[in-house]
Amino acid sequence: MQKKTEILHLVLTVLFFLLLALNSSRFFLRIDLTTNRIFSLSEVSKNLYREIPENVYITYYVSKKLKAVSPIPAQIEDLLYELVAHSKGKIRVDITDPVLDREERRALELGIVPQKVEIIEGDALRVAEMYTGIAIHYLDRSEALPVAFQIETLEYDLAYRIRRLVRGEKAIIGLLLGDFSLDFDRHFRSLESTLASRYALRRIGPGEAIPEEVNVLFVFGNRHLREPDLLPVDKFLMRGGRALFAVEGVTIDFQRELEAKAVGESPLLKMLEHYGVVVEQALVLDRYCQNFRLPRQVSGQVMWEILGPYPYWIALSSQYAAADNPMTANFPGLDLFWASPIAVETKAGLETEILLTTTDRGWVLDRPPFATLPEQAERLIDSQPFNPGRIPLAVTVSGELSSYFHDKLPPNQGAVPGQLNSFPGGGRPTRVIVIGDADFATEFLHYTDGSYNLHFLQNAADWLNNEEDLLSIRTRATRDVRLNKIRDQEVRDRTIKLTRLSNLILIPFVVAGFGALRLAGRRRKSRYSSSGRGRKQ
Repeated sequence: MQKKTEILHLVLTVLFFLLLALNSSRFFLRIDLTTNRIFSLSEVSKNLYREIPENVYITYYVSKKLKAVSPIPAQIEDLLYELVAHSKGKIRVDITDPVLDREERRALELGIVPQKVEIIEGDALRVAEMYTGIAIHYLDRSEALPVAFQIETLEYDLAYRIRRLVRGEKAIIGLLLGDFSLDFDRHFRSLESTLASRYALRRIGPGEAIPEEVNVLFVFGNRHLREPDLLPVDKFLMRGGRALFAVEGVTIDFQRELEAKAVGESPLLKMLEHYGVVVEQALVLDRYCQNFRLPRQVSGQVMWEILGPYPYWIALSSQYAAADNPMTANFPGLDLFWASPIAVETKAGLETEILLTTTDRGWVLDRPPFATLPEQAERLIDSQPFNPGRIPLAVTVSGELSSYFHDKLPPNQGAVPGQLNSFPGGGRPTRVIVIGDADFATEFLHYTDGSYNLHFLQNAADWLNNEEDLLSIRTRATRDVRLNKIRDQEVRDRTIKLTRLSNLILIPFVVAGFGALRLAGRRRKSRYSSSGRGRKQ
C-alpha cells in the first residue's frame, strides 16, 4: 500500500510540473532587478495588440551556433515570447536557423545579413558567419532588423516597427540649414545616419515650401536666413508642424583662430523671440566642461591632442535636465559647443519648459572680446565669474503660436490650407524645441566622443512626433555613465569625504567588530563545553 502511495505521489508531481510547463507561456513571473526595469516588457508593448487589426508575424533568424556561445539569443527569445503572451493572439513568433532550415535566401532578401563572430572550437580561434536578425510582417508589408543583438533597445525597435507597419506610414523629418558654411554631406553624416533608421529624411532649402507630408522640421543655424526664407517655416508651424531650432547668438570663425562675433541682425532669432524664446548674442561658459581636443595625424593614424579644460564646451548632465520630460528622462548627457544663453518670455496660451541648464558654476560673457583660444579659456575657469548661476541652454514651447507674419503680409498673401491670416492670433497646437547651439548636431560631436548628442536628437524627433510612449521605452535603457557625473562642488566634496570615511574607518570597524563578536561567541561556547565535560566527569 505504501509503495502505491509513493507511485501516486510521483505521478501527481510529474503531472503538476507538466501542467505548469504547458501554462508557462500564458502565466509567468519574472523578476527584473535592473535599473529602470529594462528587461521587463513595458505597458506600451503589453497594450500594443489594441493597435493591431490583423496578425503580426515575427521571424527571428538566429544561428544555433550563436545560441551555443552567447546568452543574448536566449534573452531575445524570452522577450519575443513575452510579447506574444501579452498580444492576445495578435502577434506570432517563429524561431529559425537560416542555414539549417534552408531559409538563408529568404533572410537575405529581407535584408538580414550574417555577422562575423569569433568563436573558439577546441584550441583554435576562428571567425564564423552567424545570423541574428528579426523580420516583421504585417499584411503585404515587412520591416527588418538586420542585426538584433542589443537587448536593451530591442523592445523599442520592435514596438516602433510594428506600429509603423500597422499604420502603413513612415514619419518624415525635414532638414533645413540656415548657415551656408554648413553642408549636409560633410557636417551631418552621423545625424542623418542615426535618424534614417527610424525616419524618412528630406532636405529642404531656404525659402522652399515645406511639403504637407513632413511631420517634423530640424533647423540648424540662423546666420544666413532672410525674412522671406522664414515664411514657409512659419506656415509649417501654423498648420501644426513641430520643429527643433538649433541656433546661435555668437558665431565662431574656425579660419581665424576661433574668432567669436555676435551674429547681429538675425530674422530667425526675431521670429523665435516672437514665439517667446530669446536667444541672446552672448556665450555661455561652465566650470564643468570637456577638454579641448585637436586631431593629429601620427603615422597615418588620427591621434587626439588634449589641451586642457575648455569652458566653452559645456558637458551637460542629468542633474541639470528636466526630469519630467521624456526627452531628458534618464538623460545620458549632451555636449554643447560655444552655446548661447536662452531667456523665456511668458506668452498667453503657451506652455514653456526649461529643458537643459548649466551647472551652478556657469556664467555668461555678453560682450567682446571673447577669449576663445584654449590657453586663454582655461584661465577663465579660475577667475571669479561676474554672473554665476544655472543658465538655460534649451527650452520647449507648446501650444498655439502666434504667426510671425500675421501683421506683415497683405490679406491675400501667405495663405496656407485653413487660411493663415484667418487664424485668430495663432495656428494649430504645435511643439517647438530651441537650443542655443548649432554645432552640437554636426560631426563636431566626435571631438568629445559625444555620441549621446545623437541619442538626444533621436529623443527630440520622437517627442516632436508625438511618440512619448515609445520614447519612454528607449530612454529607460540609457544612463549617464560618466565618472564626473556629480557636478555640484559641495555635493562632490561631501561624497568624497563620505566614501573615504566608509572605506578607511566604517568598513574596517564593521569587519573588526564582526570578528570580535565571533571570537567572543567561540570563547563562550568553549567555556560552556569545558564546564559541561567537567560536570559529567
